[in-house]
Amino acid sequence: MKSFARARACSSIGNVGYGFDVFGLAVDIAADEVEITPGPPGLHLTITGRDAENIPTDPDANSAGRAVLALLAKAGIAPAFNLRINKGTRSGSGLGSSAASAAAAVVAADALLELNLSRTDLTLLAAEGERASAGAAHTDNVAAAIHGGFVIFSNESPPRVATVTPPATLRIVLALPATRVNTKDARAVLPQSVTVPEYSRGAARAALSALALANADIAAFGSCLEGSIFEAARTKLVPGFAAACAASRNAGALGCVMSGAGPTTAAICRADQDAAAIAAALKAGFASAKIDAETFIARSGPPAAVIEARP
Repeated sequence: MKSFARARACSSIGNVGYGFDVFGLAVDIAADEVEITPGPPGLHLTITGRDAENIPTDPDANSAGRAVLALLAKAGIAPAFNLRINKGTRSGSGLGSSAASAAAAVVAADALLELNLSRTDLTLLAAEGERASAGAAHTDNVAAAIHGGFVIFSNESPPRVATVTPPATLRIVLALPATRVNTKDARAVLPQSVTVPEYSRGAARAALSALALANADIAAFGSCLEGSIFEAARTKLVPGFAAACAASRNAGALGCVMSGAGPTTAAICRADQDAAAIAAALKAGFASAKIDAETFIARSGPPAAVIEARP
């Protein structure tokens, strides 16, 4: 076992249109870092960085803590570690804040304990951490954070994973409104059943969007993302969302969707388009609902990685 390990995992967009709990897209605007060292019995958490005061230090209530406990149980190792989580992603933003922590935590723990677990195993363990914030072990955000790029993760037995490296010309214009959406609340408003025509349309749109990105057809990718019934159910939780999307399309966006459970909104464009104008349009759309929003122009994000390890 090593004496110290630190890993970084970036933020992500979950669902990505019609790929509910299946598609994830890593983005490079923010990242969490997690350090792990041997310690006294138990798992002891320290939180620093953005929104640290709002994040629980109880390991069972924290996505990073819960993910590490799952990894230790899998390895048959009793908890006796210190975990330091430095938050770069805002909680409640819809950009995979809990997933970034969970992903960085399992990658760091795997390095410390020299387990050499597969990325698939790490994804499943990080997903256990999502139970702390979402009440369910969904894999879309953690898969994107761990693998990087665009990921399709089918959580069956055994899991099926496909990754796509998005084209370098892909830009994701993000608006983070000054409001929060609790992931559990966002899951509570989802429909419990869908009609056959809704399922058929969703399956087609999901397949077409993944194929478009694999073929580097950004325009087709953007056009296939909008209109998910799950997103429609959550629109009422994000005032200004519809206006922001409409404004972004008028400014040239190729598609606009809710990022995960929201409230972050993601507009798709190419590098040769005016991303700044799309960002301004998103901001204006939220302003029409009297909500301020930060905006960012992102690219596809890298996989989670160990950035320091000591013998």
